[in-house]
Amino acid sequence: MFQFSFSIDERIKIILLRFLCLFIPLSRWRKQFRKRFIKDKDIFKELLSFFPYPYYLSKQYPFSALLPQKTLIIGSSHAMYGFIPDDDTINLGMASQDLYYSWKLYEKYVLKMPSLTNIVLFYSVFSPGFQLDKSSEFSRCAAYRLYFDIDYLDLDKSIIQKIEKVACKYHHEIAGNAPLSTPKLKPSRIPNSLTQEIAEKHLKHNCRSMLQNAYMQKIITLAKEKKQRLFIVLSPAREDYRRCLPDKSELFKFIYQTATDNPQIKLVDFYDDKSFINDDFSDNNHLFYSTGAKKLTDKLIAIIKEAA
Repeated sequence: MFQFSFSIDERIKIILLRFLCLFIPLSRWRKQFRKRFIKDKDIFKELLSFFPYPYYLSKQYPFSALLPQKTLIIGSSHAMYGFIPDDDTINLGMASQDLYYSWKLYEKYVLKMPSLTNIVLFYSVFSPGFQLDKSSEFSRCAAYRLYFDIDYLDLDKSIIQKIEKVACKYHHEIAGNAPLSTPKLKPSRIPNSLTQEIAEKHLKHNCRSMLQNAYMQKIITLAKEKKQRLFIVLSPAREDYRRCLPDKSELFKFIYQTATDNPQIKLVDFYDDKSFINDDFSDNNHLFYSTGAKKLTDKLIAIIKEAA
């Protein structure tokens, strides 16, 4: 979905800038570095590769009308590619969505969904410490601001202005690349040779801090206030990815304890579910929409119905 071609020189430049950022120790220095070197055409590439899908979601599920669906899905690419929505479900999962944006989407949509009963949050290995605006994909934060009216968490004002300026300038291109109906999503396939690297990157976020889990608590609190059922989903991961990581009891210690302390939460653990075979995965930690996602969707719908 949304494939674009860029020159070899542009790709090398992006890789080099991301590599150099690894050696800048302080966050504020990294921000200044990005502000100095980020160009409109670099932002434009990210806009066309990411923005059409959140734009589509904002038009498919607008704030201007009450929405009749009973189930809301939130979370990162594991939610986006892992659950196939039906007429009774809204899936707001988006690539690189952190817990802050999951909470804010829930907070926004709960006001527009009078029949909302079930909240399904996909929680990943990287969830505890991954913060979108501090990542190399920080420009994606602008999509949440422009299409869902969600404030930035921590992003340099000059960078914000530049990103939003480019997004508005190329609004027609973004809209033109948005799907017209629910798309059959195709995640980018991560080569098997990068499984170790991807797992280590996710583990780094897992160990970095627990700051994002504060937004997990806000989701729990809001679900309690609204008397809605909260399902926390640990999405399936391929065996080679799991072998590169500590045991799940360590990776998800916080979420296991949180579910124990809050018995109203339904923890749904598919992380090492053996019914998901290699053919169900598009890469080491994402599901094929037509096979693995269908299997997960069927399982999760059955669990939600059983809890009703």
